[in-house]
Amino acid sequence: MEERVPSPLTFGEILKYHRLAAGLTQEALAERAGLSVRAITDLERGVNRSPRKDTLRRLAAALDLSSEEYSTWEAVARQRAVAYRPIAGAEPIGNGGSPPLVGRTQELRLLEYHLTGDGMRLMLLAGEPGIGKSRLLSEIATRASGHGWRVVMGGCQQRGGQEPYAPILHALARHIRGATPAQARADLRGCAWLVRLLPELDPALVGPLPTWPLPPDQERRLMFDAVVRFLSNVAGPAGTLLVLDDLQWAGTDTFDLLRAVVHAATDHRLRIVGAYRDIEVDPGSPLNIMLADLAQAYLATHCEVGPLAPDEGIRLVRSLIESGADVSWSPEQIARMCARVIDRAGGVPFFLVSYVQAIRPGVVPAGTEDQVPWTVTQSIHQRLVALPDDTRELLNIAAVMGRVVSRSTLAVVTSHQEEEILISLEVACRGRLMDEDGAQAYRFAHDVIREVVVGGLGPGRRALLHRRVAEALESHTAATALEMLAYHYSEAEAWDKALPYLVQAADKAMVAYAYQDALELYARAGAVCERLGSSALPTAVEAAQKRGFVNFTIRKLREAREDFDRMGASADRLGDRRQEGMALVHSGLAAWMDHSVAEAEAKWRAALAVGGETFADVRLYAGVGLMELCQCFNRHPEAKQLLEDVAELVPRVEDAYIQAVYGLVSCEPLMFAGHFDAALATLESFRSATDSSGQEILRIQHKWYEALNRAGKGEYEQALSLLDDALATGERYGDALFKGRCLNTLGWIYGELQDHCRAVALNTQSLEVALEQERPDPEIVSNARLNLGDSLMALERLDDAEEQFQLVERVVRSSRTEEQWMLWRYSQHLFHSYGELWLVRGDLERVLAYADECLRLAASSDSTKNMVKARRLRGQVFLAQGEPATAEQELNIALELAYHIGNPPQLWKTWMALGELRRVEGRGAEAKIAYRSALQIIDSVAASLVDETLRETFLSSRHVGEIKQRVGRDTNLGRGT
Repeated sequence: MEERVPSPLTFGEILKYHRLAAGLTQEALAERAGLSVRAITDLERGVNRSPRKDTLRRLAAALDLSSEEYSTWEAVARQRAVAYRPIAGAEPIGNGGSPPLVGRTQELRLLEYHLTGDGMRLMLLAGEPGIGKSRLLSEIATRASGHGWRVVMGGCQQRGGQEPYAPILHALARHIRGATPAQARADLRGCAWLVRLLPELDPALVGPLPTWPLPPDQERRLMFDAVVRFLSNVAGPAGTLLVLDDLQWAGTDTFDLLRAVVHAATDHRLRIVGAYRDIEVDPGSPLNIMLADLAQAYLATHCEVGPLAPDEGIRLVRSLIESGADVSWSPEQIARMCARVIDRAGGVPFFLVSYVQAIRPGVVPAGTEDQVPWTVTQSIHQRLVALPDDTRELLNIAAVMGRVVSRSTLAVVTSHQEEEILISLEVACRGRLMDEDGAQAYRFAHDVIREVVVGGLGPGRRALLHRRVAEALESHTAATALEMLAYHYSEAEAWDKALPYLVQAADKAMVAYAYQDALELYARAGAVCERLGSSALPTAVEAAQKRGFVNFTIRKLREAREDFDRMGASADRLGDRRQEGMALVHSGLAAWMDHSVAEAEAKWRAALAVGGETFADVRLYAGVGLMELCQCFNRHPEAKQLLEDVAELVPRVEDAYIQAVYGLVSCEPLMFAGHFDAALATLESFRSATDSSGQEILRIQHKWYEALNRAGKGEYEQALSLLDDALATGERYGDALFKGRCLNTLGWIYGELQDHCRAVALNTQSLEVALEQERPDPEIVSNARLNLGDSLMALERLDDAEEQFQLVERVVRSSRTEEQWMLWRYSQHLFHSYGELWLVRGDLERVLAYADECLRLAASSDSTKNMVKARRLRGQVFLAQGEPATAEQELNIALELAYHIGNPPQLWKTWMALGELRRVEGRGAEAKIAYRSALQIIDSVAASLVDETLRETFLSSRHVGEIKQRVGRDTNLGRGT
């Protein structure tokens, strides 16, 4: 076929070429040359082919043309034949296989600054697909390696079988595979927990993990620490550079790990640079949330990578053409193609590269100049059509497998000889459709290429290939390919085969704490169950239940209820009444934790009905939930009846979790009544169930309840030790609810021991923790405020104390439903404490009103300790009102109750009040006995304190000092003194 001689360039084409090379728009050139925009447009479009001399001179001056360029240009304008030479300074750029790097001066300067250690620890490149982010990462990796940095690189694949913690996991695995055994052993020193992420690691290289069980959150932290340690171990002379590409496809757990790595990079020897497609990341995505958090802490920055400027685009296109053509292009062809490519593709490097590579080098067939494909899809299709049949078929299979494929897996799927596969892959590489990725693997040059290949397959053909890939993986790979098997069988619409792998992959993600991946996989399993119908109902129940547990764990309580409701609906269709009842139990618990009290009660009562006489475990779960609800909402007769109803079920149900919960709930009424020893005995009887449950939150609750009861009977140091342990465990577990509770309980105990400064600090911290939550728990908030008020009052800061009491009283007097949780309990505390404040201020009528409210509520709920407090407060009011007989009657009742519960502060404070009454009546000897009784109780508490500082603070407090002073003031025990 005879080659077509290219036609001479028109004046308009040359004008556009120079304008773009100068980085000017038509408007800018028109303004600079003193011409209209319409004049420029008409010239470039060829409407005006013969510009006047004055117009030529204006344009030449505006574009700063040399005299030689002007002469050539004038000759073209006068339609004389001439060989046009491109502008100077557009010499070829690039290095073999990688696309040339043109421009990007600012981006490279920022990346170089990042490597100096003066910048922030994490830098992310953001931009649209094909903008050149990966090329920049490659460039900075090369430069960093040359300056003594050890580069660890990894990238995500497009969603579909993506493992948790990609691409960091892939980066580490790739680095380890490339090391010698000796180097790998050194790199993995102290990194045993990497086995949780890379189970294929040789145990001889990393050493054994501890055999004792650890809480999930602690295991996750140790995994993260191992990643940081590994990156430190592999550092070069300058440090380690972690390079991560395509982060837009990473999961939530990747960003949890990346956040930990960034926070650990405290010196200049660890830096991270990554890239992501910003058009595929919404503002609320995990990536953007992480970036915002780190940026606020001055730990991260990002750089927007935009299109190349017109002159840079021309340089890139010219370089690609000149370095890639089999036949030398004439200067006219180069100039023509530069103008056309820039005009169509803009400044996106991938579009420019793809467009140029799609053109058959050296020849532009007649009549096709304007039809040469310039979009990515067109260019890829054109290159695919030119491939041999064997290569095209291999690409079809490879595209279905994923972006990166190994020769060995291709051999299994295709049943071809490895040599045949290698030949086809080399053809694909020459066509720049694939690149070698190590010695055994190949990677599609860009995801778009793979997507176009897959899109060219018919649905039936695509499903068949996915099935072939899945079957090959199933028979030749280990269980670690669960995600890939689930993906390929799903794409093959082999739903019965996909379903078990989806559930297993979700289970695997859950064990690795990759919660978002687990949620997605369980949801996909549920969708497959819907397709399969009645045969998959047992799995539908299982998947919905497990997904609900995941959402419950991460406190997405509304989503958890929806999952459990789906579980119940599937169980109903299956005819499994037990699972239907358990779904109601779990949904009720999620509603309860979400403070949807009416919904929780309705579901638990429905579960009781389902349980009937058949399902003891359903009845026990629902009964215990209702017991807790009734106790929290001051429905104690109902709670007592429920306790009796379910007690006989406990030994029949071999479920450590519900037995442990029952132990906690059943000890509450004993504790409220002041039966501390009985409550402790109940807790002890269920300790083994708590330990066997495997639930760290139950262990924390058990310690908290034990601490409350031990403090109630005056065993303060044991209580403090339990709370410190519970608090530390809660910190590891990440439970903010019990962190707030443990802190204000610690504050309450230190207040009992008269260390009010420490009590104020602890209750303030509890309040801050509670208020930081999305939905603060009103019980924790109110208790912290009440404890604060008590200590502030003891420190004689009455106005500050009253402010706290008033905030709680607003809740008590006009509470919303969610604020009524334990309202009856902390209301008693408020009424007594606020009454004491008004006693100090002398408003006896108000004091008596608060004392009466406290007594009524305490009596109706069998809250013995608060009965003591209310009776003592009433006695103090009656004494101040001149009614000593009534006062003594109240105080004697209070003292009898105080001895019944054995709570030291209520004993010594009631003895102190009796001493004051006897002193006022002139019964000096009896008053002294009362004061000494109070002091004896204080001395016994002090003697039980091993901590000398704690004991000394207690004995030297103002409160204890006043009692000591009363004991020694014999001469002042007469009436009226």
